[in-house]
Amino acid sequence: MTLKSLILALLGAALFSSAALAESASITMRTYSVITVIDPPPWRKSNDFMAHMEVSRRENNGTFFFEMIPKGESFENWSELYAILAMRNQRRPLKHYAELLISKYERECEDIYTLYSPNNSRKSFEFSIACSKDKSNPRYGEIAAFHLKRENSTLVSHYYHKRYKPFKLRQNAWPVNDTDTWRDIAQAVKRLELVR
Repeated sequence: MTLKSLILALLGAALFSSAALAESASITMRTYSVITVIDPPPWRKSNDFMAHMEVSRRENNGTFFFEMIPKGESFENWSELYAILAMRNQRRPLKHYAELLISKYERECEDIYTLYSPNNSRKSFEFSIACSKDKSNPRYGEIAAFHLKRENSTLVSHYYHKRYKPFKLRQNAWPVNDTDTWRDIAQAVKRLELVR
């Protein structure tokens, strides 16, 4: 076996095992009137992804949160946060809820940049936000991705936040300086299935 064929075989095995891992794992839970299905957090190391995260679950007045962070981190000081938010009796257009989230970032961040998916519709709305510096916690900036869907009157938001050192919103100053990394963050929330 030549070195080239050995490398190709190893690469093929690695790609197959990564694809098998991605396809075989999911997080499924009831969120009011629907069952929500998402992929496991991006930092998971195996199909036993629960062993690699801390979880916070709470519900209050028709709003349900299920948040996950890497194992060993705290909900006060996390590097990545992956979550589902579900709200009952929500009938406004998805863009309305996106605008509420964006306005929250406008208040809480020094500067923001918002990127919308070109595939947004009445049934599915995706966007990402770069926050250069959090005003309440100036040690961090972040990039966050959101995917909103509604089934009946249950609104589900799937989101992923990744913290960085503060950064400027100008070319060559971002913590992610290529489109592949930005796309990876947005890809983390791509899968959001709502089943009645």
